[in-house]
Amino acid sequence: MSGKSILREIVAYTTAKVKGDKLRVPVSELQRRIKDAPPVRNLSTALSGPFGIIAEIKQKSPSAGAMLRANVSDAPRVYNEQPLAKAVSILTSDKYFGTSIEDLGRLRGEIEKPILRKDFIVDEYQLYEARAYGADAVLLMANVLQKSQLAQLWRVCKDLGMEALFESHTAAQIATLPRDATVCGINSRVLDSSKRRFWISRILSRLKINRDITPCRGRFDLITKLPAGCVKVAESGVGKNNIGAIRTQGWNAALIGTALLLDNAGVEEALLGLQLALGGATCETRSESRDQSGYFSKQLNAVS
Repeated sequence: MSGKSILREIVAYTTAKVKGDKLRVPVSELQRRIKDAPPVRNLSTALSGPFGIIAEIKQKSPSAGAMLRANVSDAPRVYNEQPLAKAVSILTSDKYFGTSIEDLGRLRGEIEKPILRKDFIVDEYQLYEARAYGADAVLLMANVLQKSQLAQLWRVCKDLGMEALFESHTAAQIATLPRDATVCGINSRVLDSSKRRFWISRILSRLKINRDITPCRGRFDLITKLPAGCVKVAESGVGKNNIGAIRTQGWNAALIGTALLLDNAGVEEALLGLQLALGGATCETRSESRDQSGYFSKQLNAVS
């Protein structure tokens, strides 16, 4: 089995794809389309109220395989109707997640909440593309981009009126984020290790064994390292068993996809289950959360 990480594979694929896309649709054409794009909806404002989730749309994932088709189909309507869903993340890496930037453009007319383009952004071109197709924000990954690249792409985002969800996995990556970042997330999924983890998780999923081994949920303790005042998003590995602890730890939101899209009861029941789990959660103060960090580490790792 290859030791090459899934992250390196996807980034290499994305870099090559962007080169081809630039020839097919030049940035000048995207800039023309942007003039007719719908107004930007503010992501940080949507996530600044009571705890909520960024609910995801994708057809498949490297760790879990295919999502349930009915859930993917129902997702836009359910996300519009359910108040727990504050925003919607749409994967646009077609090869690995089954949904594309064209799907985002189509869904923009159906979804009433801010849309995050979730992809492996490596070039400014993808920011113009995101806005041209109606995205309100984009994902910028600190384990893919250098500090100077993060700063430059953030400037372009602001010029386009968009926001960014800055994603980190380590304290060193957090240190590279722009100081004025408005939305920051910690992703617990281990993308930069061998693909072996993903193959095992895929096999377990096909055997109907609900045990995704790709997250490292102890990373959520890095919340104390994130810039003060930013909206804080816990990404990956969040479900009914630990969403209460996530909120109590001080996160403003959680990004959830697979747990919704693979729920056999349907995506609406999955959202209601998360809401019920939150209803029983204890609201601790920020200082109490820090004092009990050991407790939360145990809670967050309970389902790993």
